[in-house]
Amino acid sequence: MALLRSLLSIALLLVSGCGTSEDVEEPLAQPDPLLGEVESREEIGELVYAPGRTLPRPGFRHRDGDFAGTFRDAAGNELALSVGADGAAQGQLGLADVMQVEGRVDGARLVAQATRGSESLELRGTWSDENLLLSCGELELVLRRWAQPQSFDLGAPVLDPERRWTLAIYLGGDNDLEESAIDDLYEMERALPERGVEVLVLLDRAEGFDERRGDWKDTRILRVRRGEEASEVLAAPGELDTNYPQALAGFAVAAFQKFPAQRYGLIVWDHGGGWGGVVVDEDAKAHGRGGMLTPMELRSALRSIQLSTPLPRLDLLAFDACLMAQLENGLLCEDFAQILVASEANVAATGFPYGRCLEALGDAALDPAEIARAWVAAFGQASDAEHEGEATLSAIDTSALPRVARVLDEAAAALLPRVAEDWAPLLRALFYAECYEPRRKRLYEHAHSSVDLGDLARRFANELAAPPAELAHLAEAIDAAVLASHGGASRVSSRGLAIYGPRLAAQQRERYAQTPLGAGNRFRALLAELHARALSESAAAAISEVRCVRFDGAPQTLVTPGAADGLAFRVTGRALAQVDLHQYERDEREQGWFLLRQSAVVDPTWPQRYSEATADEADRVLPRFRDGENELHAELTGFGWQISNGEEQRRATIDERALSLTQPLSVRGRALVHPEKAAEQELEVEIEFSRPLWRAQCVRVARETREDDPVSRLVKLEPGSSVKLLRVVRRDSGALEESWSEPLAWKGGFELVLAVDAPGRQHIEVAVTDLAGRETRATTEIEVGVNAELAAFADGWKDFDPAVLKGTWPQHVFVGDGRTQKTPLSATFEGAVAELPGFLSVRSAGTKDGETLELEQLWKIELRGVPSLRIVTLSPDQRHQCWYGPAYLGVRDRRLVVGMKVLNVPGTIWEWQRSRLEGLRLPETPKRDGPR
Repeated sequence: MALLRSLLSIALLLVSGCGTSEDVEEPLAQPDPLLGEVESREEIGELVYAPGRTLPRPGFRHRDGDFAGTFRDAAGNELALSVGADGAAQGQLGLADVMQVEGRVDGARLVAQATRGSESLELRGTWSDENLLLSCGELELVLRRWAQPQSFDLGAPVLDPERRWTLAIYLGGDNDLEESAIDDLYEMERALPERGVEVLVLLDRAEGFDERRGDWKDTRILRVRRGEEASEVLAAPGELDTNYPQALAGFAVAAFQKFPAQRYGLIVWDHGGGWGGVVVDEDAKAHGRGGMLTPMELRSALRSIQLSTPLPRLDLLAFDACLMAQLENGLLCEDFAQILVASEANVAATGFPYGRCLEALGDAALDPAEIARAWVAAFGQASDAEHEGEATLSAIDTSALPRVARVLDEAAAALLPRVAEDWAPLLRALFYAECYEPRRKRLYEHAHSSVDLGDLARRFANELAAPPAELAHLAEAIDAAVLASHGGASRVSSRGLAIYGPRLAAQQRERYAQTPLGAGNRFRALLAELHARALSESAAAAISEVRCVRFDGAPQTLVTPGAADGLAFRVTGRALAQVDLHQYERDEREQGWFLLRQSAVVDPTWPQRYSEATADEADRVLPRFRDGENELHAELTGFGWQISNGEEQRRATIDERALSLTQPLSVRGRALVHPEKAAEQELEVEIEFSRPLWRAQCVRVARETREDDPVSRLVKLEPGSSVKLLRVVRRDSGALEESWSEPLAWKGGFELVLAVDAPGRQHIEVAVTDLAGRETRATTEIEVGVNAELAAFADGWKDFDPAVLKGTWPQHVFVGDGRTQKTPLSATFEGAVAELPGFLSVRSAGTKDGETLELEQLWKIELRGVPSLRIVTLSPDQRHQCWYGPAYLGVRDRRLVVGMKVLNVPGTIWEWQRSRLEGLRLPETPKRDGPR
């Protein structure tokens, strides 16, 4: 019997260490530089390995090493230990009988005695990955960490042969998400199918955020019933610490035992921090526990559900929480859940559309994968309806994730020998890869550093002259694993699966080694090598010859808004990552300089490379600064933004450094979400504006991330909410300070309005950052003048009637000396857009080189601030693009003209002309002298 148990233990160990069975089919091409080779093994049970063969690397490992806790196997053998700071260990070993354990932990070994009465056995324990190899006399066991499920008495099982699904929702509302938790509970009650679906909710509430449903503050388990507040309380266990794995495991086990079904699903609802953890319990923090449910604790909870129920795996596991669609988290769950649904990005406070989600569960024709796809589609439709351009959601086949990890490991192994030569383009690809935090936080020490893995693989390939085939294999593996994904208008580069990708050595986290990839994938070694190269082979850049110039390069002393004047300068250095421009306006009231905006400067070839890229590759066109000298130029348009609620406007510091036309602009503020609550504190937020539509698309908490508190979240502002907008000021003493505008009511949401820079002095700062995170700055001052044409622009739009635009308008572009050249396109106005007030539907069509061109566009003529025109070109894949600038309406040579200075295409003026309409009184538009 002892021999049989030993063989079984070894077999279980091999299965756990080798990923999926498909991983056994290929030999390892080369030794593992991080972990060493796995020894070949002879036939053991049903697992057969050829003699002398080296097992392939799975690309991930589940590791443990902490003897404190509870460990168990499928037969019910159990060890529970506590370990003191001095290494003293004591606890119980449960076999056929319970034995007392006393001994010591010495590094990675446990040496102890297990006693029962007069019987005493020598106990030895060592670790192999997450398996605790325990010998007790002649008995050998393989145990794994588990969380003893907390006991909840929900009564006798309720049988129903028609019940297809039991869904357990772990609703962690014991924090500032309580209001959203209550909203979602109401939504479930409205949408619960009449038959076939059982929904149980563990709801943990907080103090002071929501007073509905009796305003109780502890934890309750509810059976969701149709009808408002119709749900029944099955258990009231008092205040629970919901970031304990025992509570999560106990709730799921109790729910599934109470309501047996054909299929089972679990949703974990709360704050999320990617591989850093999930679920924040404020009451637990108050009692000293703090933290989140860690990856190891989450895995132990899922194992406990598996061992305590007859389920081989959950049919569906979802995280209604931020940043959880990471490969690291998917690998934690792959042997406990068939399908994973989660978001790469932050999730809005509204969360999942539970009405549509429960409706899909009620459809007997849908299997778990089809239900997950339906959830993603419903989430995408709901997010688009709310203009949440940052939203993402993915449905992932977890059985395909071990292959993703293995191919990622192979890709990293193929890239490691190339680091010496290609470290700069590889790091540049990582620096600009699709990420899920504001651009300004990418280089923060405690950045989330979560990047889209598919986008990163494609950027790696784009930046290398001869990319290894493994990168293409990685992209294919990701596409096979992601069953469905949604990405909003600002997330067109999201492919459905993220990974931890720190850009700097200082962002590496030691505890990442506890994750499956950190413990067993060469991607971590690749990043370490790249960071080391950046630190050793680059030096701080130098900035010189900063000067103001005309559009033709001639020296200039006065900058005129809209005249294509600019700033020229030289940057000398190696491995340059980004160049930014910070523009300050003199503010005597603040006794300093008000930071108007921050914008990106690209290399001279970037605009052409961007315009020539295919639509699905444009967002991966990176700046390519040369090693050595770079002659750079940035247009000083003389225009910026104000923030409007439709009635009032405020000035604020705008961050517009994102390169892509799909990436948002952002501004920080202090929000009062519920001003009617006298005790409410201001919440620091970051408001992101859709670049195509200029509308606020999401509001995220702007607190700085800490390693011990990785939470990121979105908030929803109500019409009565108000925001004080950030105004960064550089005092005459040189100190940077934050000041705040007068409160601006949120009303129907904020939008951007084009504004001209005030005449007077500006302070310009050039900031250069290299791939090692070093920053160099240089400054100069300029004088801003007045553009007299802008007054004429405003005159042309007096008494403007949109009806005048009906018909077809051929497009022209100015080519210099007052001459225009006709383009292939003509614009036909088709009427107003009901769902987007103020926007006009326009079809631009024509032919070029025999090819038919047709573009669906939205035009917005904005008369607040500087009269401006916005042209949004629509794309089925949400890759909308926007061109904008000051606009004029008038008559020239008996033709009606509409024109715009295109601010985001330097030196460009577009004009649309048509025959003059009788009876229309408009000012004569002067001839222009070219791109100025």
